[in-house]
Amino acid sequence: GATARACVQVGDWVGKGQTIGEPQGALSAAVHAASSGTVVAIEDRPVAHPSGLAAPCVLIATDGADTWAPLPPPLTDFAGTDPAVLRERLRWAGVVGLGGAVFPAAVKLAPGPERPITTLIINGVECEPYMTCDDRLMREQPGRILDGVRIIRHLLAAQQVLIAVEDDKP
Repeated sequence: GATARACVQVGDWVGKGQTIGEPQGALSAAVHAASSGTVVAIEDRPVAHPSGLAAPCVLIATDGADTWAPLPPPLTDFAGTDPAVLRERLRWAGVVGLGGAVFPAAVKLAPGPERPITTLIINGVECEPYMTCDDRLMREQPGRILDGVRIIRHLLAAQQVLIAVEDDKP
């Protein structure tokens, strides 16, 4: 998608979690400061991508304080919140997939009324034989995973949910 546009300037102090890049278009995501500090440059830099190409980056000289910027109030009733509002919140939070395309989650979770979702499949299957992160996460945080599943089900209005795990997992 489109690269986020810097919404800060050199010399600005930013807090951890503050939006420093605004999404540009539907296939774009917000970018937030990882820590607090002062913006020292906005310039193209090599990014972590197989192409090795450069992309616009906001460089922050961190201050060591790790001070959070003000955050929006938490949503306490996702089931009573319109899915479009939740998707917009995800979009501005910068939630994206972890694949190479870094696809915005808000787009993935908006299939449209012409494509109703009958079954939501949650993939808890490891992709490599020695990876165990999904297994450990499902063992250690099952309540949080199910909370996320409930939110996604609400966003998609899915009729049923299947959680896929390997046969050799408890």
